[in-house]
Amino acid sequence: MDNIQIGKEGEEECKQDYLREKEIFWEIYREDRKEEEELRLKSRSLWLKAGDKNTYFFHNSMKIRRARNQIEKIQLENQEVKGAEELKKSIPQAL
Repeated sequence: MDNIQIGKEGEEECKQDYLREKEIFWEIYREDRKEEEELRLKSRSLWLKAGDKNTYFFHNSMKIRRARNQIEKIQLENQEVKGAEELKKSIPQAL
């Protein structure tokens, strides 16, 4: 009978340890997310501040973004189409 009682007490301690560990994990997670969000907001405000001045940084950032978002080539009907002019010509045909 004593073994059963000790087993139940041990289980209860394990559950409490697990809950404490889980609570600590979520606290660390929340703090990490909070710090990450603060850094993101700070970097965004610095970028906006620099961008509002029409500086070299701002224009260079926009050039890089435009280049990254540009479609260079696509695959249409087993044919690779490159270049802006070819893309313009081939899109209406594909539709």
